[in-house]
Amino acid sequence: MRPKICVPIMGKNKKEVLERIQAVSALPEGAGPDLLEWRADRFSGDRAGLLREIREKTGLPLIFTLRLKTEGGFYEGDEKAREEAFLKALETDLIQYADIEQAGAGELKKSVMAEAAARGVKIIMSSHNFEDTPSESEILRALRDMGEEGADIVKYAAMPRAAADVLALLSATAAYAASPDARPAITISMGRLGIMSRVNGGLFGSAATFASIMGEVSAPGQIPIADLRRAMDMIYNQRGD
Repeated sequence: MRPKICVPIMGKNKKEVLERIQAVSALPEGAGPDLLEWRADRFSGDRAGLLREIREKTGLPLIFTLRLKTEGGFYEGDEKAREEAFLKALETDLIQYADIEQAGAGELKKSVMAEAAARGVKIIMSSHNFEDTPSESEILRALRDMGEEGADIVKYAAMPRAAADVLALLSATAAYAASPDARPAITISMGRLGIMSRVNGGLFGSAATFASIMGEVSAPGQIPIADLRRAMDMIYNQRGD
């Protein structure tokens, strides 16, 4: 399976967000991403008001993310305000995916998941470990737990400290993908050691991968979209996918 390519939009204000959107729109046909992730935790301003411009300028499916600082994001406000921001974004009917952390507050998860279901928006439930990589069995358990919580898509990212850590994540991905109750999964081994997981994760069952634009990354190890597409073409085109 060839993963979808997602580009995170990381601007701090409207001008920076629209500059990054323009850079995506300027990519040649067939060279751009399959979807965008708006890292709205990086943005300060009217989030719901900017969604329409983002959608109108690209037409791409959009993930709305308000990443907690504890999981590599920039959001430091209270969970009630974050919940309200998610609900306002959902009410626009302009997003196709909402990313919420598995470790987030239960009340936020409950209300956001209910509103997303009512509006046909898919929930990505995610977990990020920037310190190390747990064992294969722990990763597999985390993926299963997120699915059991009702996620439409499960996402797990971890930082490898040795090559074996990358293999553990990929092995857990394959085991999860082969399970009868598996949801679509996105798995990432971050940093320089984990770059191979961003390129060949689809061979193990990962449904999407993330690439950078304008030299800006949302997590360690992201590579420019042009480089990622070339590398993926060599792998997936050879397999006839």
